[in-house]
Amino acid sequence: MTITEAIKEGFKTTYRNWPLILIQFVVQIILGLLFIVPVLFIIFSLGFYTGLTKGKFTPELFQQGLRAHPLLIVICGLFFLLIWIGAILLSIFLRGGIKGIFRDALIKKEKFTLKRFFRYGGYFFKRLFLLWLLFFLAFQVLFLTLGGIFGLPIYLLIQKCQGTGMVFGVLLGILGFFLLLLASLALGLVFSYSGIVIVVEDSILKRAVKKAFSFIRRNLGLVLGLFFLLILIGIGVIGVFISFDLLLKIPASILGIGAGVLIFLLPLRFLLNFVQSGAQIYLTLFTIASTMVLYLGLRKT
Repeated sequence: MTITEAIKEGFKTTYRNWPLILIQFVVQIILGLLFIVPVLFIIFSLGFYTGLTKGKFTPELFQQGLRAHPLLIVICGLFFLLIWIGAILLSIFLRGGIKGIFRDALIKKEKFTLKRFFRYGGYFFKRLFLLWLLFFLAFQVLFLTLGGIFGLPIYLLIQKCQGTGMVFGVLLGILGFFLLLLASLALGLVFSYSGIVIVVEDSILKRAVKKAFSFIRRNLGLVLGLFFLLILIGIGVIGVFISFDLLLKIPASILGIGAGVLIFLLPLRFLLNFVQSGAQIYLTLFTIASTMVLYLGLRKT
């Protein structure tokens, strides 16, 4: 198994299971609308809409409205929190369904069915949730540990020392950031492949983490090669959409251009945003599929 083979098979697997893109897209729209609801509720409930339409809206008006309706702000804040928690749980459920469908497509050559998608989402939900919780806590511990090790010396060097001390403080900060980046990368790879192992091997959490760590250690070059290639592909796709977006902004910056041209460009911008969202979803699914292909091709049977 090579990185090129993993990329090619990942592309084919994602393409063959295109309904997953539609599911992700619909969920993304629903969550976006839910996050907008409390914002609109605040705007209309506190009378901000009138100020916006009349051009009389100021930061002072916003602060006065918040102070006058503290209970409303608390309710909206709780609503935001519930949506955020729901989005995380839904994302974990979707990952279980997506990985289960990809596993069947790669091993059993089965096609997508909505019934199996929901069944896998529920079946793997508990283990994938515990995996997410484990690595969330691990990252917090890592961040606090490195922050404690490097934070205090950096503060003392910068505040108490001059000249050379400040230079050493900056260098120590760069070293701390670099170590945090490396540790985060390692955690992210183990997290990613642990989720793959849970679904492919139908493994318990502890065994999945151990097998993922062992797999990465044995195939570090290929794992890192695929990881960085996927990042480059993602950057390239984003760069293309940024270029198109800049091209569409050029007419708006030209003085004297007709309003009809600007109105004509609005649907194009909407279409560009629509296609960009679809491309980002595809890249996410493509990354999962390619990672699973590499694991299936290199795992020890």
